[in-house]
Amino acid sequence: METDKSNNLYKPIIDFLRAFAVLAVLINHLNKDYLPSGFLGVDIFFVISGYVITQSLYTRYSQSPKTLIREFYKRRIKRIIPGLLIFIIFTSIFTYLFLKSTGEISFSGIFSSLGLSNLYFLKISDSGYFGSQLEFNPFTNTWSLGVEEQFYLIYPIIFLFIRNKNLKKIFFFLIGFYTISIFLFLTSQPNSSYFLPTHRAWEFFSGCIVFFLAMKCTNYYSKDPQKKSWQINFVSFTCILLIGLSLIKFSEFNYLSNLIIVFLTTLIIFNYHNFSPPVLLSNKFFIYIGKRSYSIYLWHWPIIVLIKSTIGLTYKTTLITLILTFLVSEVSYTFVEKPFRENKSFYGSINFKILSILPLITGALIAFYQTFLPNSLFIGSSVRANNFINNDRVRKKGSKILFVGNSHALHLIGLAEELKYKHNFNPLIYSYSSKVFPLKDFEPRKFIDYFNVEKISSISQNNNYYKLINKMGGGDFLVISERNSLNLKSPFLEKELKQVLSKGIKIIVFLPTVEFDKFYKGEDLLNPELCTKDWFRKKIDKKRCDGEYSDLIKRKDSINFTKMNDVKTYINKFVEEGFKIKTLNPNDILCSKELIYCSTRDVNNAQIFRDDDHLTIYGSKKLTNLLLNMVMDNSW
Repeated sequence: METDKSNNLYKPIIDFLRAFAVLAVLINHLNKDYLPSGFLGVDIFFVISGYVITQSLYTRYSQSPKTLIREFYKRRIKRIIPGLLIFIIFTSIFTYLFLKSTGEISFSGIFSSLGLSNLYFLKISDSGYFGSQLEFNPFTNTWSLGVEEQFYLIYPIIFLFIRNKNLKKIFFFLIGFYTISIFLFLTSQPNSSYFLPTHRAWEFFSGCIVFFLAMKCTNYYSKDPQKKSWQINFVSFTCILLIGLSLIKFSEFNYLSNLIIVFLTTLIIFNYHNFSPPVLLSNKFFIYIGKRSYSIYLWHWPIIVLIKSTIGLTYKTTLITLILTFLVSEVSYTFVEKPFRENKSFYGSINFKILSILPLITGALIAFYQTFLPNSLFIGSSVRANNFINNDRVRKKGSKILFVGNSHALHLIGLAEELKYKHNFNPLIYSYSSKVFPLKDFEPRKFIDYFNVEKISSISQNNNYYKLINKMGGGDFLVISERNSLNLKSPFLEKELKQVLSKGIKIIVFLPTVEFDKFYKGEDLLNPELCTKDWFRKKIDKKRCDGEYSDLIKRKDSINFTKMNDVKTYINKFVEEGFKIKTLNPNDILCSKELIYCSTRDVNNAQIFRDDDHLTIYGSKKLTNLLLNMVMDNSW
């Protein structure tokens, strides 16, 4: 990401694309309804990075291998590390001041300082980047920096290997690496494809390839430049329009959208490799935003998270969020990022070796605070709800209750704790990615064992599940809890259920829970903590927080009664055949008896939902008696 005018490397189109990308990400993070696929701006950044670092290495082609590698890492460290460390330090401080439940956030900060946050998020997130678990983590956006930094570790070595070869062989090797990476991207489960550098490398290689392709096609630009300029502008504006439509069209991570965005971005870069873009694409606004895109990308997300967690993200506070984002980004760019990159003032005297170890020191300081001084900086009074906790205290006696499902199984951890510590049961939670039971319908994924009854090392999620089932028998229970309960269209469902039931294991299927609208007239409903008073939140919005009869927290038109009835009908067929299987309706407890009104808070004004469809620990504990009564029911 360098802009070196002195060496004629600077290309205004790169800053335009950076500006376009970071603004798309910013709009998407402010409100997904405004630009559903704005997160694809990160893919544009990856293509740009591949192009720019290839250009940077190519212009230093004559340097010795040792010098080339050393100088490359110097430039990368000066470009990335200073701004990142300042961001991590201040984000950590403000997080500790305003949020009390910060253990997972602290670990995120540590891994971010080491350039490994993408791998950490892959490990902890049950539903990937779009899961609610990362919604309030101020370091979530650093996953892409982790991917970039990991690519930078290997690409200079690849460049050294190919730099003395002819263009034909260079294309052969780069396309080979590209093919391997895109194969991994298209054939792996979504979390891996999103977070792993091996699965994202094809986007960087796209930028690398387009640089060499543009070098090879010099004649393309030289013939009839006036006519060629018109053609290039027409094609490029068409690409930009198509990118814009793609950002609106796709609402979630999917492979096709990435392919489209990457292809169109490479085409734009290719067109303007030797051509100056028109004024519309190189005006002062885009150049200004493009140069500050790194700082804007870093700072916008923690500002959004802190605004959400304190005063709430509304139409009014969105303006405050934007002002803070651009103000802090300007300060970071002017006094940190730019001076370090240009070796100005005392910054130039700082040895890059010292600079390279500062991330370790930053991570150590965060770890020290979280270990010895947790919550000592907290200046608020409320405690943010969080139902993702680790627990390894498990007794191996009592009936086993295996909770199986995605994040809707994981959000029952409070219920599981009640069963374990107060009722002598042995609960396990087996969580997997956003799919629907039975497990034969989806790809393997790393096993998440929040109760750690025993380590299971199989790489196949299905095998892990069956190992757990094989350790169960008569008197034990399988509880299936997912957003849509069961995949009734699966050809494996009946066989899967009967296989479990044949072991004497009783099955309880949670019916779909209520889902709240995430936004209502611009109001952020994702964080019900906004109904809790604090010194920075002295006024509570009565429309939002008056209880179960508030219009803002009235249930969505679906509790999905159709789906609920379909599941009941399906399960009743098993009951009629004498199998021990029942359905449980959590909405009997979570909503009014008539199922007309549901609230994110209970009659005591305590939070029971932590977002639009997941329970807090307190909320899941409210379901304990409902499940216990069913487990102890003599009608089994």
